[in-house]
Amino acid sequence: MLYADYLFQIDENGLLMYNRGDDSPLDMVQIEKTPLNVGDKFELKLDEHGRMFFKRIGYGPDQLELF
Repeated sequence: MLYADYLFQIDENGLLMYNRGDDSPLDMVQIEKTPLNVGDKFELKLDEHGRMFFKRIGYGPDQLELF
């Protein structure tokens, strides 16, 4: 998947992806068009070339056991 003309900001709070456009939903990275879901959990890793990537380590929101 390739996204062009988007920016990202990374700081002590996390990673934010955004566009230079008018913030219209059609102008942003849309989660529905990725294999990711809100609530997925990631761990920051380095690959074999020393590049940062976020490895998914959990899916969706935490579920509480009932009984």
